[in-house]
Amino acid sequence: MARLAESLHLDASLSASLDDSTGTRAALERIRSLTHGFPYYAQPRAVCLTLEPWTPENTLMTPTLKIKRNNLASRFAAQIVALYQR
Repeated sequence: MARLAESLHLDASLSASLDDSTGTRAALERIRSLTHGFPYYAQPRAVCLTLEPWTPENTLMTPTLKIKRNNLASRFAAQIVALYQR
C-alpha cells in the first residue's frame, strides 16, 4: 500500500491520508480487481483503511494467520457502522 499511496501523492504514514477519497477509491478498485471472479454480493463495495496491522500479537489474527472476525468486529465497530451508513 505504500507504493499506492506514493503514486497518489499521499503519505502512507499519516492517518489523515486514510480518509482521502482518492486513496480509498484506489484501494477499493484494487480489491475489486482481485475479487472480480467472486459473485457480486461477495465483492466489497466499501473499505475502511487503517495503519494498524492485523497480527497475532494484537489478537486480530490467529498464529496461523487466519482472521479473528469477532475481534475485528469489536475493534472496528464504529468504522463498520460508518461504512453501512454511506
